[in-house]
Amino acid sequence: MFTKCPSCHTEISFEPPANAPAGYKHRIKCPNPACGVTISVALPSKQVAAPATPAPAAQTAAPAVAPTAYAPVPSAMEASQTSGKVKYKGRARSLFMLIFSLLFVALNVVAFLIATGKMAGIAALGMGSATIGSTVYVPFDGISFIMMLIKDFAGTTALFSGQLMMFSILMYVVPSALLLFAGILALSNLIGFLAGKYGKTGNVIFSLLVFILSAAVMFQSFIIITLSGTSVDFMTYIQAVLANQLVSIIAVGVGFLFFIFSIIFGAKKKKVKEPKIA
Repeated sequence: MFTKCPSCHTEISFEPPANAPAGYKHRIKCPNPACGVTISVALPSKQVAAPATPAPAAQTAAPAVAPTAYAPVPSAMEASQTSGKVKYKGRARSLFMLIFSLLFVALNVVAFLIATGKMAGIAALGMGSATIGSTVYVPFDGISFIMMLIKDFAGTTALFSGQLMMFSILMYVVPSALLLFAGILALSNLIGFLAGKYGKTGNVIFSLLVFILSAAVMFQSFIIITLSGTSVDFMTYIQAVLANQLVSIIAVGVGFLFFIFSIIFGAKKKKVKEPKIA
């Protein structure tokens, strides 16, 4: 006898018991490995009462159609419901990295407000400033350099020539690059959070750049003094940073955690969840 699975519509061949009572329901399991539903088939009373008689010798019995071992090709609707694996949503990871990147964006904004005199009182909390010519310089202030480029591009680019080039790069370009990469990370993770996805490679690369640039901001004075040929004790420099630029050390620590979490989130494998078929 043949029947069809009501779940996946696979054609099933089975042999009913010869001595089954009237009204007997034969239970069979769907051979489709993707289905496996157990169904009950009510046997006709005529077939239960009378056993099957062999065909006359003169007649050639029609060859039985062997049931296929493969499940029928599901439709587009069935494929979307019963096939494939459930993708791991990266919304939580994107939100976590978004918060980290926004911390560096906020650090740039606070440094800019201190440089413009709007939040000068916060400098005593570890955001000390210095006056270079007519410009007030605050570590992690990358906004002032961008505004300088907009107002006077030729005059600003002239700073990157001669012996002052390395000084200008460390003082102006590094904080602006830090702001740029942190902003890119914030935007990409915001999109990832809304889309429910997480960008592994981009977060690892840009978080590493943020960590390196934040460390460069903390050691910018040490690098400039060393390149000028003057020796400076490393521990003495660290003590000076602790006394005047505590925020720099905190930023480097946060940048390091930022990079470590990006590696952990990138190495996390997707969860595989097989869908249930009724």
